[in-house]
Amino acid sequence: MYNLSSISKLLLRLACCLLIFCSVSCHGNQNAKKAEKIYYIHAEDPKDQLSVKMASHLSRHLQSRCKSNLLTEHKTDDCFEVIVKTGDFGYDYKVEQRPGFCKMTARDEKTTIWLIYQFMKREGVKDDAIEVRDLPPCIFPQGDTTATFPFEYRDVYSPSNQNPDITILLCLNNVENDWGLWGHQMNKVLGGNGEKSYGSANMDQELFAQVNGITKQSQLCFSSEKLYELTVKYIKDKYGDGVIHPERFMIAPNDNSFVCTCRKCQSAGNTSTNATPTVTRFIERLAADFPNHSFFTVGYSTTSQIPDHKLPDNVGVMLAAVDYTRAYQNSESAAAQNFFNKIEQWKSITKKVYVWDYICNFDDYLSPFPILMVMKDRIQQYAERGVKGVFLNGSGYFYASMQEAYCFVLSQLMINPNLDPLRLLHDYMYDAVPHLADMSFAALESAERHMESSHLPLPMYAGMDEISRTYIRPDNFVAFYKFSVKHSTENIDMTPREKAIYQKLRQLYSYTYMELCRLGGVNGKYSFAVKNEDGSYSADPLFLRALNNLRDVISEKELYYLTNNDNARMDHMDRVNEAGVYLGDYQRECDIWINKGVWSQNMLLGIPLKVYSHGWEAEEDKLTDGVLGISQNYHWGWILYFQEKLVMKIPADKVQEANEIAMGFLNFERHKMSPPVSVEIWVDGELRTTVKQEQLSEFFDEGQLVVFRSKVDFKGAQDIELRFNPSEKSPC
Repeated sequence: MYNLSSISKLLLRLACCLLIFCSVSCHGNQNAKKAEKIYYIHAEDPKDQLSVKMASHLSRHLQSRCKSNLLTEHKTDDCFEVIVKTGDFGYDYKVEQRPGFCKMTARDEKTTIWLIYQFMKREGVKDDAIEVRDLPPCIFPQGDTTATFPFEYRDVYSPSNQNPDITILLCLNNVENDWGLWGHQMNKVLGGNGEKSYGSANMDQELFAQVNGITKQSQLCFSSEKLYELTVKYIKDKYGDGVIHPERFMIAPNDNSFVCTCRKCQSAGNTSTNATPTVTRFIERLAADFPNHSFFTVGYSTTSQIPDHKLPDNVGVMLAAVDYTRAYQNSESAAAQNFFNKIEQWKSITKKVYVWDYICNFDDYLSPFPILMVMKDRIQQYAERGVKGVFLNGSGYFYASMQEAYCFVLSQLMINPNLDPLRLLHDYMYDAVPHLADMSFAALESAERHMESSHLPLPMYAGMDEISRTYIRPDNFVAFYKFSVKHSTENIDMTPREKAIYQKLRQLYSYTYMELCRLGGVNGKYSFAVKNEDGSYSADPLFLRALNNLRDVISEKELYYLTNNDNARMDHMDRVNEAGVYLGDYQRECDIWINKGVWSQNMLLGIPLKVYSHGWEAEEDKLTDGVLGISQNYHWGWILYFQEKLVMKIPADKVQEANEIAMGFLNFERHKMSPPVSVEIWVDGELRTTVKQEQLSEFFDEGQLVVFRSKVDFKGAQDIELRFNPSEKSPC
């Protein structure tokens, strides 16, 4: 448990209790190991209240980590002198060192706290009488150092950084605490609309966008005086004028393609695809009314157009790197150069250009994601080009594979882009989970080296098919997985944290292994099934073991070990992707599929089918690979086709004894995927029967498996075709 009582008000009472307990135990333990040093800690100027406060913070928390006394109130010849100084001297921090002496100077309280915890970690590593196992690895400088951070704003959107203590320890920012409005949150200001605040239908319609003369309540009108008044009221009521506590505010349209083209917005310069003119004018009005706050627009989607004039000093941009391909050292690529040009164009009109980058596969939080070497290169590019802030969009509150380690590494790269990310990862693994470090670090390093050498792009949204072609090498991963599940931890004296991490990784990597096996079907190199002597198939024992590992849910009390976050909830620990799909839903549908053994009844098992439409044709073996498509995720065993004029050929000689045909479809209207209206079965050039699904829901947003089933008689057939009558609901 981190103990930063003077920083985190939420943990104040708990921290005080820990300090009281520690002081009692220090005096009560006569056999406590003696510290190797006696420290004399003080502020350089005893009249500087903030420096005195920081020196006191270091003294108190360093002593709380040792059971013997290690402080002296007076300087002696054999003590270790530590001077703490806080103030803006033109750099972020400075360390001066010589034998028996260390002086730490930092720009502000936040940076000072980070620096003194780095110092405590270093001292604890040298002296095991000082307990520092809960602190992240040390990057405290070896000699005299003066440093200015390349970025004034550094943020990693991951579960670990939801803990305010971790934010301080890693010297990060946090979107929840450092912004008055963040992202697409303008709807928050509508709460000041009195009786008309309850439901958009009851609100003043002037708040909403007019698109082709139609009111779109999913988008706002930034020419609306009412919207401006509500925004001003929101800022005044919650954050004041910013004189004492300046805040950042991001003013962005809702995340869709609608742009208001009412008379006022059109006269301001809006077009059907460009909302920059009215959003910029809205922000500039706020900047003038609140000169002590900072306001940011978003360089993304309908506001990607760059304003045609210089912006006020307190207006900046958060520029989305969505089109800057994530691959190692691809800065010469056309996509990279285009993004860098945008940075330069924005820099010509504003002093504050922040970058919004992405560090996850948002369709798969569970599989290993080797982003570190790629991000080191990108962070270096941002620093060289004068970017002032970096927001790394990770899994948010949802747990992702090894997110705690990657949060640490990325946070330190934003402090010093020249650090070695694999060295940082190595140090973190051996510090946090020493018994698992050899096994886990070797696998993670191998994946990172692969991305470094291959220069392949890391996808933002991908299923196992694309994953296995880019950043997971199936042979390496399966070898690692087989070793790790056989690796016994029963006789290893692991800490509770190590046990929790091992249990979670076993669960997450079991999912990855299962998806690789499902990708292979019955005939792949890695398969969910084994072929028996009689030619039939049964579920592979290792696949069944992986499926059983998915049920191994970590207990509530162990959540903290995975996130360092007291506010972590089970609800956040078992989601697969950005859409929030539960791992338990995947496990349950796999259970049903495996227990039914439906592949054993398939006469076409492993036989490719010819598919054609609009002049193209292909042979597709995944339609008959024995894998059941799982609802709620279109990556889980589905093949996507445009339905118009789609035809599938069935090899007639293989189904002469068939008495039933069954076809599975995905109904997923949110992603514009739907089953056909019907499927016609044509035999020898004649329509034999039409198969329909009569009970289909009118709307199903979360994904639904739909089965079309019909009795058939194919005896004597020479030519069999399935012809699909497309749904009118979607193009797929």
